[in-house]
Amino acid sequence: MAAPDRRGRRPVRAPGGLALARRLTSLGRAARSEAQVKVRQPLARALVFLPSGAPEILRDVVADELNVDEVDTADELSEVIEFELVPNFRTLGPRLGERVKELKPALAALDGATAAAALEAGESISVTLGGEAVGLSPEDVQLRVRGQSGFAVSREGGEVVALDLALTDALRHRGLAREVVRLVQDLRKTSGLQVSDRIRLHLTGLDVIAGLFDFIGREVLAVEVTSGAGAGAGEELELDDVDLSEPARAWVEKVEERV
Repeated sequence: MAAPDRRGRRPVRAPGGLALARRLTSLGRAARSEAQVKVRQPLARALVFLPSGAPEILRDVVADELNVDEVDTADELSEVIEFELVPNFRTLGPRLGERVKELKPALAALDGATAAAALEAGESISVTLGGEAVGLSPEDVQLRVRGQSGFAVSREGGEVVALDLALTDALRHRGLAREVVRLVQDLRKTSGLQVSDRIRLHLTGLDVIAGLFDFIGREVLAVEVTSGAGAGAGEELELDDVDLSEPARAWVEKVEERV
């Protein structure tokens, strides 16, 4: 949410900007899903490409919804995606004869984004074969689209969202902390605690994210989060795809209110 101004008023969101933010969020979530990256795992940035005349991006809204640290814009479509034009030899072979051998390099020499836009609009593109201009219809060329290396990409029309998949240790630790929050919240429910109950939380096996214990405490309403075992056996936290030196365990103790 955007910060209020000095008089406590919050900026008015333009309807077009809100609609764009929803579309970009949907695209970003689709990219996450395809790359199999959980929403709880923070990412460094989302790179957005928009057609000219698009509304201003509500960066804070999109960043919050996609769990990315920042939202940047790409000036060129080629910054986020690659286009590959693949000839349909079944239709072109009989028509072009020996010139079909020149087709692949001719297609590779085209501006991929421009050619892709034309083909997706149902228009033909032109290449030079044997010194002669040859028109190719959308049926003659298969368009393949993929994200630039290291990015998960989703697009709809001229709007593209590319998520930077590079993970630093800091990002991994923040993702782990969010997973711990989710599991501790589940423990609160299975322990019969009320939503407003305060707890004392003990954790073992998670010293690697000790610097994020305050964050975890705020999220789960813990008055204290300590590294070390509590009373009893505790509960093992099932953390998938996390390499820890020992299994993580948690102890949740209700803090009795003083009368």
